[in-house]
Amino acid sequence: MTLANLSNKNITSIESIKNNKKGTIRTPYEAINLVIDDIGTNSENTKVSYSSTIKDYIIYALDKDISDLSWSDLEKIDYDDGMMYREYMRKLRDSKDGRLPRLHPRTINQRMFTLSSIFKSLYRVNNSINNQAFDVTPLKFDESEGSYGSLTEEEVYSLLNYCKGLREYQKPIVKSLFFETAYVTAIRSGALMNLKWKDIRKKKDTLKDISYNVIKVEDKGSNLEVA
Repeated sequence: MTLANLSNKNITSIESIKNNKKGTIRTPYEAINLVIDDIGTNSENTKVSYSSTIKDYIIYALDKDISDLSWSDLEKIDYDDGMMYREYMRKLRDSKDGRLPRLHPRTINQRMFTLSSIFKSLYRVNNSINNQAFDVTPLKFDESEGSYGSLTEEEVYSLLNYCKGLREYQKPIVKSLFFETAYVTAIRSGALMNLKWKDIRKKKDTLKDISYNVIKVEDKGSNLEVA
């Protein structure tokens, strides 16, 4: 399920509660929590990410806790505010090296998409909200460049060698295998942490007459098989 599909699912849920007298949404806080709870149905990590993103924005834009929001607060937010927030994130500097940006363009784009999804859902509850406030053009970046959250091949091997040099009580083999598996399969760390022996099995290619290991894992609500 894509994030866009999740957003549509959220809108449906909000509409059904809005039209139900027992479940009428009274505050933005209640509405936002409903959206985030729906988004996090299949992924706790996504739920945490959405929650953190909207909280950070409300503190930046309104200097308020999300629980203190009023509908009039949200109704004031427009496209210019969205653009200003993106520029604010672009100008943030790394705490250790002020020459480097704190956030990669990919991260900024994801946060803007998150805010856009939330505001589109809130618009179905209160159509005085600008549902295009965060529909800005995504930032461009070179996919081939190293970025936060990704490592070059040289960095990976340096990390593996570091792990193998750890003391016995620090479980050097376990840690090096964990990072090597993550690098080779591209399985996310959260899914790898839940991996069990029964999830690893052999498959045979009868045409080529070879056997190979397959990892079966649940990631973001989907069952994947990775060879």
